Amino acid sequence: MAEDNGNDALAFLVRSLSASPTNYAALTRLTTLLTYHTWMVPTWIFKNGEQPTWARFSPDGKHIVTAAGAARVWDAQTGAAVTEPMKHGDAVYSAQVSPDGKRIVTISRDNAVEVWDAQTGQVLGVPILHSNRIYSAQFSPEGKRIVTTSKDATARVWDAQSGQPLTEPLPHGGAVQSAQFSADGTRIVTASMDGTARVWDARTGRPLGEPLKHSDGLLAAQFSADGKRIVTASWDDTARSGMRRPASCWLSR
Repeated sequence: MAEDNGNDALAFLVRSLSASPTNYAALTRLTTLLTYHTWMVPTWIFKNGEQPTWARFSPDGKHIVTAAGAARVWDAQTGAAVTEPMKHGDAVYSAQVSPDGKRIVTISRDNAVEVWDAQTGQVLGVPILHSNRIYSAQFSPEGKRIVTTSKDATARVWDAQSGQPLTEPLPHGGAVQSAQFSADGTRIVTASMDGTARVWDARTGRPLGEPLKHSDGLLAAQFSADGKRIVTASWDDTARSGMRRPASCWLSR
């Protein structure tokens, strides 16, 4: 305990009390250790058979989706598998549950996005494809659309049920690292390695206003909760925040 090695101290003290339940010195130290420290104790261990790369709770907290060689849904209370493994042609590295809890979107190293029924694990629609590596896939707030980003310098909006495109590609001059819907689902903000973030009409795919510029590639861009501001993060060693005004200018703060 003096060496601040609580895990080993806990094991020694428990072993001491098991051998000698009347060892009150050990009992006092154990009580002190448990009272003034925080312990993370695993409730369930989910075994995928391969090294996991992703784990997320469903919006209602009742399920957990994991990604390893395949994606899978688990009961968060019992640890039991809810679905069979959801497999791609290669390892799955991302899996997310839609806001309404009905669908799961997965990304694989085979450069494909698949949408699945969250209750049955059955694939829905056709695979979502880009011409190069896919970096991200995000549901819209109502869970009926998906926006994807790719190394092919585009973002795209898709129907979450059928996998069919809903807009033309949203183009940048470099790989698109991230994309996010606004809270009301009407706009999308993208971040690209071309040094810009852009805001788009989520229904038509048309750009809104001028690009938001950094001096190097962007890693991420997100709307504020009220949709009035955007924060960006860049390889130029800065993060910036600004407000979208009616004239579509971006004011850094």
